[in-house]
Amino acid sequence: MTILFNNQEVKEGIEFLLSHFEGRQRLFPRMMSTFATNCGQFIVYNKEQIFQTCKKSNFIDCRLNAYPVLEEGLLQAPNLIFIDLDLPTKYKDNFKTLNKNLNKTLNIIKQKLHGCVPTVLWSGNGYHIYTVLDVRPLELIQELKEISNEPSKLFLRFAETNFTNKKNDSQHNPSLKSCMLRIPGTLNSNNNNGVRIIQRFDKNNISKIDNSLLRQFRLYLADLDIKRKVKYSGIARNKKKYYKNTDSEFITIPKCYQWIEDRLIKTPIPEYRKRTIDFVLVPYYINIKRLTKEESYYVIIEYIIKCNHLKSLQPSVEYFNNKIRVSIDRSLSNKFLPIKLGNILKKYPEWYIFLKNNKITL
Repeated sequence: MTILFNNQEVKEGIEFLLSHFEGRQRLFPRMMSTFATNCGQFIVYNKEQIFQTCKKSNFIDCRLNAYPVLEEGLLQAPNLIFIDLDLPTKYKDNFKTLNKNLNKTLNIIKQKLHGCVPTVLWSGNGYHIYTVLDVRPLELIQELKEISNEPSKLFLRFAETNFTNKKNDSQHNPSLKSCMLRIPGTLNSNNNNGVRIIQRFDKNNISKIDNSLLRQFRLYLADLDIKRKVKYSGIARNKKKYYKNTDSEFITIPKCYQWIEDRLIKTPIPEYRKRTIDFVLVPYYINIKRLTKEESYYVIIEYIIKCNHLKSLQPSVEYFNNKIRVSIDRSLSNKFLPIKLGNILKKYPEWYIFLKNNKITL
């Protein structure tokens, strides 16, 4: 079946999409995809080629990459953030929920990017938001490069999650090579709906990443780095050996420390994390359970990540990462045992009350 389209509308849609890149990145060559190519990407070199390619696909599922094809070794700044808000299926009034999520997202963007007005498209199945930024390649920022090899790519994912308060499509994981934008005026084959412009971005207000947002991104990278270390540490496969000493016998946990094993390590806490590391967790794993430095580190950081999900670690995830290492070295040298509940009650009554209120004391 042939579907009739307004050619001028599609051409204007191509022009509008390209206007997001002008002055911030090279326009061509870049990748695109269509229904005719089964969403496979191919290179285009000019506007006319984009239009003719769309036409050959009957203007169905026409997408253009947000980033150009670059020569090997060149860096690309993450200067366009693509946010995908799909219609939620679990809500009875899903359009109302979708519009609520859109308004919240636009407010967050406005707040965090100092009045920024992004492009909003109706994709045929929800909203696509295109936010233009004035930013350099994040690989040039040493403190980010030390944590991640691909900070620019990961910023695309961080920004989408951060700006939507995690309401974005969970299956959407954009990268510099797969950030495919639908062209206004074309058709979404999933529901035969047209792609429409709801709001145009403000060309005169292109925001930069401020220090506050940069700090949040650093925490995000640090959290990913810690999760990666935990994932590959082999803890899950080797947990049984943590309970054994060199004679392959099970270690007996003294009754006065049973609360640590039975309650504390199973309960993430929002407060007293630093004190818990120094006085309880590190001496417990080092001097009671006799884990190695690395085993102790990964078990504790795994617990601390859960605490971070409950309430963000302050001042940063990196701070706690270093604190655990320092505390382990100190515990190995001084051989101190974990603090007992009775001593917590005597010396730190407010901490004891906190543990009691969280049902951690026996």
